[in-house]
Amino acid sequence: MADWLDRLDGSLTQADRPLVRFKNGPGELAVCVHGARIVGCAIQGVDENLFYHQRGLENPEQAPGFLKKAGADIGGDRLWIAPEVAFMWPDLAGARIDPFGTYDLPAKMDPGHWEVEASGRDWIELTAAMDLVDHRSSAKVSLRAMRTIALGGLPDDWPEALPALAFTCGHQLSVLRGDASAWVGIWHLLQMPVGGTLVCPTVAPTSFPPTDYYSPFRPEDVTVKPEAVHFHARGDSIIKMGLRAEDVTGRMAYIRSLGDGRSSAILRGFLPQPGQPYIDVPRSFDALLGGDALQAFCSDQGTQGFTEMEYHEPGLKIGSGRTRTSGGCWTIVTAGQQALVEQTVQRLLGVSVST
Repeated sequence: MADWLDRLDGSLTQADRPLVRFKNGPGELAVCVHGARIVGCAIQGVDENLFYHQRGLENPEQAPGFLKKAGADIGGDRLWIAPEVAFMWPDLAGARIDPFGTYDLPAKMDPGHWEVEASGRDWIELTAAMDLVDHRSSAKVSLRAMRTIALGGLPDDWPEALPALAFTCGHQLSVLRGDASAWVGIWHLLQMPVGGTLVCPTVAPTSFPPTDYYSPFRPEDVTVKPEAVHFHARGDSIIKMGLRAEDVTGRMAYIRSLGDGRSSAILRGFLPQPGQPYIDVPRSFDALLGGDALQAFCSDQGTQGFTEMEYHEPGLKIGSGRTRTSGGCWTIVTAGQQALVEQTVQRLLGVSVST
């Protein structure tokens, strides 16, 4: 269907990491078992990946190196384990001064060692075991993670003139063993090309301003409206935003111009649970709880960089009696005439998408 996807598949096949591809009408989804990533999404009429992927992966000579690095060096849709402040920074005090120079993504988390547990014509189930350390307390946890990725159906009233692909993701974390009082949580991230706006509807004017995780927001970065928060992925500053479960509706959409009067949109829906323990907090927080349910991130690498839509499930406390947590979401990816894209997204979000 798409030259870039064939190049990517051929390169990863040479690296012994062939893609698992699922096609449905005008769209195709590409899953890389390595890292349990949905690394690509192709839509009819668009000659680029609507997700972000590291372009070096299309080069057979460069691909093995990027696969070893994992993390942001692959791209796409992935599962991480929250909280970030527990597992990604061995020295939280140092992270508060130099967050990027001290960041250390555990290899057991990403890429991890994922295996295909089961699969079908339009779905796949992947599992991995992870041994992690909460560096704040030196608590150790052992987990079994599961991802289920499946093609889905579009709403009955979806416009025929708008090509689209729908899919669902299901996640489950099971605690195999761990030190009491440690917390773990499902953290779902999707990397996308920069240059668009993530529209995040709110249930009312937000009760708290968006959380600032890195550089302070400039007026051109985040726009707070009575019915939604708009996160603008400009690619010229490292910014991360968070919104509480009490404030969000559980829907968001990333809209990006493709030129020539055309746009793409990625819509995602999840279940916010106000009152439940959200555990992903900024580096400046000493508290273990009080985190955000919806997050957005943008790198500062210009047009070669990426932005992310993220959400969290409530956390699970080790030793609480519960040993399993789960969650999931639906996603629709589409591209077409700009006015029709915006009209359709606006109807599904329930708010204006105008910037």
